[in-house]
Amino acid sequence: MAEKIIAVIGARLNSSRLPRKHLLSLAGEPMISHIVKRLQQVELIDDIIIATTADDYNIPLKEWALSSGVDCYAHTGDVDDLVGRIDAVVQKADADVLLYVCGDCPLIEPETINNKLKAIKNKHSVDLVQLSPLPPEQKYIHEGFDVYRRSFWDQMVACAELPFEREHIGAVYHSLGKVAPQQIAYVDEDEIYSSIQHRISVDTPTDYRFMREVYSRWSSLDRGQDIVDLKWVIEQLSKDGDLRAMNGFVRQKGVEDKSPSISIYAEAGKDAGLGHLSRMMAAATILQDRLSAKVRLIIQGDPVEFDDLDLIDHLWVQRLSSSVVLNTSEAADLCIFDLKSLSDDLAELLKAKSLLKPLVGVDFGKNYEDMFDHNWVPSFYLPKDRQKNNADAISYGWDTYLLRTFPKMKREGGVKKLLVLTGGSDPAKLSAWLPELLVGKIGDTFEIQWVQGSYAQPPSVPAVDNSVFKILKAPVNIPQLISASDMVLCQYGVSFFEAIKAGVNTVGFDVIGAATNEEQTYLKTHMPETFYPSVEEAVNAVSFMSANTEMSECFINYSTKMSKAPERFAHQISMLLKASS
Repeated sequence: MAEKIIAVIGARLNSSRLPRKHLLSLAGEPMISHIVKRLQQVELIDDIIIATTADDYNIPLKEWALSSGVDCYAHTGDVDDLVGRIDAVVQKADADVLLYVCGDCPLIEPETINNKLKAIKNKHSVDLVQLSPLPPEQKYIHEGFDVYRRSFWDQMVACAELPFEREHIGAVYHSLGKVAPQQIAYVDEDEIYSSIQHRISVDTPTDYRFMREVYSRWSSLDRGQDIVDLKWVIEQLSKDGDLRAMNGFVRQKGVEDKSPSISIYAEAGKDAGLGHLSRMMAAATILQDRLSAKVRLIIQGDPVEFDDLDLIDHLWVQRLSSSVVLNTSEAADLCIFDLKSLSDDLAELLKAKSLLKPLVGVDFGKNYEDMFDHNWVPSFYLPKDRQKNNADAISYGWDTYLLRTFPKMKREGGVKKLLVLTGGSDPAKLSAWLPELLVGKIGDTFEIQWVQGSYAQPPSVPAVDNSVFKILKAPVNIPQLISASDMVLCQYGVSFFEAIKAGVNTVGFDVIGAATNEEQTYLKTHMPETFYPSVEEAVNAVSFMSANTEMSECFINYSTKMSKAPERFAHQISMLLKASS
């Protein structure tokens, strides 16, 4: 009698590092859809079931399954009991063989899965199937699926007792050795699958950006309904260092790891602009990738669209009062604040150390130092008195800039592109007169792309066609725009350093006094070709540099230094967490 083989996909939208990830789009379809399609190509599978939980948060996943004709089981038990949830499906289906699939692995290989199922089908002495062992320095790229015989599955379920044993499928065997199979079937695998080691699961926003890029590249090949070929992905990774670098540093969470919970407070608006939000988006991503942290971003201001903000658990509030902070930090192990100013009641709360957990202040002045356990100052310059007075509690330098990761873009030939960034709210009101100056000075050498910030007025543009001057209203893809430009002209601030880090020739100006006198002196001395006190001087510099937009050695040097910031920031936060535990 033929044995019944079921594939059960474990999926919940409540992921702590990447909420709703199973419904995130890859090439126009939800990630879960691609997993199902890949499983549908495995001939030995009798049924495919998504196993989720019955809470309201997962209703959209259940609705997708219903509309797509995919079986879905909603578990009413403990939401963290993944073993119990999968076992309920196994028992209900009365399956003989279980193929367990993680719902965040959209590159599972159908042929490999089918070969594993062949090795166990109707071979009652085989408890589970593995790929043939490799030398210690090698590893298969495959992630996210295991094959178990029902009898061995039942043994694992019976001895999985502790919470983390119930949260991870197969942990009692793979990681803890509490149960051992009587016989393992080994399957030979094509050597290409062990030719490179790389993450192909989607646990964080960085992983998702990587997978989004992979699916985008595949879609551009116009392969119709073909699933993404994993061998093709390996070839892409082998020859493209930028693709490998996109998520190669993301930390894999261990079975017994406890993810720290971190609350981050930022603001955005006409007065604050978008720099604080941009910086804390970068901080959130760093902490998710490198510390496996659960991050919640609380933002003071009116909601606006922002690049990949939907990938982070976030909350918009009108005012960051002491009561809001107390409520949103209750479950946090550490809090980070990046605000233009503190309300009186919030300042009193922080002075009193009422939160009783490590507090990190980002870019606050000397008068606020004592409120925080650590002060992170994203600046190449710090006054000597601050360096001496509290050196252990302050971080500064070129490797403290918390900046978003920019994809490497191929710049198209033809007319060169100048990207103009005046800030989220254009505080200097440059939109009233700068466009005319730009068109008059450089309109014949650049296509001018003017970014109108979310809180800014539209620019006053002289009568020119769109090939000379384009208005980009509150675009959410500024990282891509910067990376695809030949030159960037911008107000001194976060965007100034983002452009330098991205490897783009950058000309900055400061008409709102964002840079201190000492910072201006440093920039004029060490980077004279990139910083000017007036807009007019900066525009003249762009005009002069238009003949050669190759990246200078100076920019490369500082870009390299800034690339070390994520590691330093993650280390500092990790040390604070350890000291408080």
